[in-house]
Parts: sequence; C-alpha cells; structure tokens
Amino acid sequence: MYCVVPERMSGGYYFAERFPILWILFLLAGASACRLPRGWSTAAGALAATVTVFALAMQWANVSEIGARIALANDTGRATAGSVGVIVGLRRGMPDGLAFNPYLWCGAHYFRRSRAILANEPWMDESVMMLRPARPDRWSYRDPDAARQELEHAKADGTSQGPDFVVQAGQVDGALDRVVKDLGWSDSGPANRWIRVYERR
Repeated sequence: MYCVVPERMSGGYYFAERFPILWILFLLAGASACRLPRGWSTAAGALAATVTVFALAMQWANVSEIGARIALANDTGRATAGSVGVIVGLRRGMPDGLAFNPYLWCGAHYFRRSRAILANEPWMDESVMMLRPARPDRWSYRDPDAARQELEHAKADGTSQGPDFVVQAGQVDGALDRVVKDLGWSDSGPANRWIRVYERR
C-alpha cells in the first residue's frame, strides 16, 4: 500500500507516509505472540525504544523552528471582536514533512483569540467535514491561495471591497504584500515573515 496509495487522501497530504510505522508495530506484536528467547524480546524492545527516541528527536528539530516562528504571532494585537477577516497565503506554504499547515492553524487561532469571524473557513471543503456554513458568501470554501487570487482580482478590477482585515499565513510573499496594501490594508502590530495581519487604514 505504501507504493500505490496516493499522496493526498480525504483532504490530507502525505497519507502514504503513515505506513512505515506499521512494521515496528507488527514486529512488537509478533515478538509478543511468539515465545522468543529473552534476548530477542529484549532486542525488539530496545529497537522500539531507539526508534521512539530517534523519532522524537526528529520531531523536536522539525517543530521547534516552526514553533518559534508562529510564537511571533502572539505579539500581534487582536482584531476587533466580531470583525470579519480572511486567511490568505501561497499554496506552497506548507512545510515539508508535515501533513498540516501550522501557519494556517496559527492564523485560525488568531481569529479565535480575537473572537473575530473567519470568512473563508479554508478547511470546510474537505470531504471528511460534515459541517457547512449557514450563509455562504463569496469567501466561503476558499483556501488561502484562492483567497489571495480573489484579492489580486479585486486590485485588477479597481475594487476595494473586502473583509475588515487579512491574515497572511506562511512565509510572506512580497507581491501579495503589495496587493494587500494597495487595496487599503496596512500592517497591524510588529511585522514578521511568517504571520502578518493587515487592517483597514
């Protein structure tokens, strides 16, 4: 299955990468079912412990840098409660090796912390979701990349209508930064290269 399963399934990326852990579980299950000599059982347990420590070290290395980046978003002031915003970003914003986008969820946390309304709910269009917006509008179901394209079209059309604020999740793109500012938003709080909030001037 590892060789033939698609990379993306039910809206989740890197689905096939979950299978290599199974051989370790099968090894432990086989070792517990067989009456192996104590040395073999000890070796299986030592191998499991070694793999666990190695996996935790890799996880720490991968996540700690991202954690430091998204922690900067806590320095950004909160949006007005009840205001409407969208999350925008680039499709390539997902870090390698992760099946989720931590910058996207950091942006969602910004909305939750501010008690603001996230207009484009970018994960609601996944096939596994059983929820739907009660009153969908032009931003509904738009992922961050589609919302970015919507803002670019608004600039090309010369219109400035849009949400109260914009959250750019992932590494800030210079072209998108200019588009957002040309449409009348400006940086809110200290700017950083990974999470940036724009509000109406």
